[in-house]
Amino acid sequence: MTACAAAMGGCVLGMLALRCLHPPGAATALTPVIGGPAIQALGFDYVGLPVGMSVALLTLMALIINRWLLKQRYPVWPAIQPPPTVENPRAVFAEGDLRHALKNLDTFVDVTLDDLSQLLGDAEQNSFRRFLGEQYCRDLMDREVHRVEYATEVEDAWKLMQRHRLKSVPVVDGHQRVIGIVTWNDFLKYIKLTEGQSFKDGFLAFFRRTPGVTADKPEVIGHVMTAPVTVLRDDCSIAELIPLMAFQGLRQIPIVDAERRLVGMVHPSRLIAALYRRQLAALTLQAQASQSSNT
Repeated sequence: MTACAAAMGGCVLGMLALRCLHPPGAATALTPVIGGPAIQALGFDYVGLPVGMSVALLTLMALIINRWLLKQRYPVWPAIQPPPTVENPRAVFAEGDLRHALKNLDTFVDVTLDDLSQLLGDAEQNSFRRFLGEQYCRDLMDREVHRVEYATEVEDAWKLMQRHRLKSVPVVDGHQRVIGIVTWNDFLKYIKLTEGQSFKDGFLAFFRRTPGVTADKPEVIGHVMTAPVTVLRDDCSIAELIPLMAFQGLRQIPIVDAERRLVGMVHPSRLIAALYRRQLAALTLQAQASQSSNT
């Protein structure tokens, strides 16, 4: 009896130290003490047969349900976060403030740092939606969008971007579905200079078509584009643009319809203008309410 009580106490203290106190776990540790002669007669077999088998079956069921049915990561291990940087304020918030808050919380919370960060991110999104009102990506997007296809030659795509002073162009398939995006950087990273060759010569050599049927450099946009590409539906709230542009650094976001066909493009200038108009309207209403109360 004394040995069982000591083992029970050790289990409970271990769960407390690891911050994983669980009522069924404590009850399992208590069962050998209060279970009577039948349980005590099992000795250490009690750990192997009823407890061990039950734990194994429950773990297997959890793996099946989470990985195969719910399609989510399980078990959840603490994510290795990069060092906080000024360019990523969400990382500073998640890695610093959230970890400190969870550590100082005087209770047990069955939630990981990633889950809590996602929860607060969703709350932030809802706050943006409430502030911005009923505004959608289709209200901000440019509807006249230049585009290229996978097989568009590199030279033709570059001329298109130069002619219309574009910094990026979405890449679509034959059904106008977005499959990638090409930016200036996608071109420049393929320019290889040989010894003694000027940048201008290397630049022209890359963009000129290679005569013949073989080439040692990319010839079509599909070989240089960035894929996959982040897109948003035209019926998404413009609040979803804010974290993509502010925290992920995206400058142009293709807008698609329900069938993922390209219908527009949103640039930061459009989002900034919408935020400015909304803030100006809110200040105007506040000033009018203050004036009415004074009179």
